[in-house]
Amino acid sequence: MFKFLVGMAAGWTAARTIDPKIESPWKPPTYEECIVLGHKAKKAFEHITEKLEEAAKEEESSTKYK
Repeated sequence: MFKFLVGMAAGWTAARTIDPKIESPWKPPTYEECIVLGHKAKKAFEHITEKLEEAAKEEESSTKYK
């Protein structure tokens, strides 16, 4: 239950940071805000995956020649 509440709080906070000119910070995130967060999370995940794969390739190539 705690993980769910933490995830909900983090998502709510992230949705509120998309548009700081919201009339009420207690208003639940809209569907559009959730879509934007989903796209940003997907882009961040792909970026991290790409960097980890690059690091693994560099490490692999550096250990081959030693």
